[in-house]
Amino acid sequence: MIIPYSTDAPIHHFPYMTIVLIVINCITFAITGMGYNDEGWLLQYGNGLHPLEWVA
Repeated sequence: MIIPYSTDAPIHHFPYMTIVLIVINCITFAITGMGYNDEGWLLQYGNGLHPLEWVA
């Protein structure tokens, strides 16, 4: 089973913070243009991607 839909462990509280984080992520996604930015953030604020710099 990939996605569990029940559990044997008791849940003592409602996951409020999980819902808050999902809502914040959705709002941030909507504010930043919903993925329609064609310019690319990584290449816009630098000289390009240089993966060898990540190793050092």
